[in-house]
Amino acid sequence: AFWLVPRGLVWACMAIAACVRQIVTKPMQQGRIGVRHEVAWMAQTLRGYSAPVAAAERLTRSGLKSDAIPASNAERMGLAALATSATSAGICRRRVGRRYNTVATATATLEAPTEILRKDYQQPSFFIREVTLTVRIFDGRTEVASRMLLEKNTGGSLPLDGEDLKLKKVLLCGKELKEGEGYTLEKEKLIISADALEAGDSTDLWLETEVEIEPEKNTQLSGLYFSGSMYCTQMEAEGFRRFTYYLDRPDVMAKFTSVRLEADESKCPILLSNGNRIDSGKLEEGRHFAVWSDPFAKPSYLFAVVAGDLASIQDKFITKSGREVHLEIFAAKEDKDQLWHAMRSLQNSMKWDEERFGLEYDLDIYNIVAVKDFNMGAMENKSLNVFNTSLTLAREDTATDDDYERIEGVIGHEYFHNWTGNRVTCRDWFQLTLKEGLTVYRDQ
Repeated sequence: AFWLVPRGLVWACMAIAACVRQIVTKPMQQGRIGVRHEVAWMAQTLRGYSAPVAAAERLTRSGLKSDAIPASNAERMGLAALATSATSAGICRRRVGRRYNTVATATATLEAPTEILRKDYQQPSFFIREVTLTVRIFDGRTEVASRMLLEKNTGGSLPLDGEDLKLKKVLLCGKELKEGEGYTLEKEKLIISADALEAGDSTDLWLETEVEIEPEKNTQLSGLYFSGSMYCTQMEAEGFRRFTYYLDRPDVMAKFTSVRLEADESKCPILLSNGNRIDSGKLEEGRHFAVWSDPFAKPSYLFAVVAGDLASIQDKFITKSGREVHLEIFAAKEDKDQLWHAMRSLQNSMKWDEERFGLEYDLDIYNIVAVKDFNMGAMENKSLNVFNTSLTLAREDTATDDDYERIEGVIGHEYFHNWTGNRVTCRDWFQLTLKEGLTVYRDQ
């Protein structure tokens, strides 16, 4: 709508917004409203968004002498729309190093983005070939214990990514390491020393870490967070480092052979992860567990966990080779009756991929979870897709034809990622358009 509004009205709206902000949060400056200052602040808020950077640069350049900003009409309107969105939410996204951060307040000073060049790509010093995880969910905290089988590549020290993690323990080949000797902690890095790695068993180099996180306080919707009645993860692009210490990059593909989830059964009767469920049972004090195993190597951004009190619908799909695949779609209990179109869309997609491309689904279970507070439209986590409810729920008496078509398209897109994105993935995030472009071609 902003593109259709007359230029003068848009500018007036920005001025009014600036005045309101002055009155609410700042003292009057010599009886004058600092509109120009506020517009410059709006532009600063938007730094880190790729689209409006050029407009922001023009709006805040040193040549500005008055409130009459020499920007194109299109730039003004785009800035106004984006500024309204950013300031209403009170957050913005910014690039720092190799990750995105959520800035808690829009007035925070933003660091200059770090340039990353494709030509600077280097392989990791070690690869991770196998992972086992134990995730214990409690009220207010979650414990994550990981065990990683390392394979030497170029050698040297091993820097692992980590963010907002409380480190409890580090072990190498069963021997506990001490900070300053076997490892060092730097900002968002756990660095295992080269000496410790060389002293380890060269045939089976197992690294173990134990950390504690607080998903209930995680408002970034990245990593493990609590939403409504469930715990949920979003790992793409670099959310796994908010879950545990790891080589959080797409060229490190490991088999997650065992993921054990534990939680209070009354609060989280459903425990889901990637792959096939191989075990489950009861624990003391009303808790229970489920163990999942994914036999296929995958990068960390495709890992997923969901735990909560959910309802579901179930069906099956018979592959062209005669295997039966269990299909299940989860959502809040009040939304259960709006899932059947998504189920039919999934079955149609599986059949289409077999007939058109000769690609058969490779596991025994395929799950989809609909989440209201999800920061993307949908996510193709291996065998455990997570969707925003807007792209999952549909009922004939409330949804339009466009809703039905859009849901079918996105369900197909995420399923097709199983072969173009999951089993075959990108080397680094410069190749994001390759995996997405090829999958969009397939879903179209």
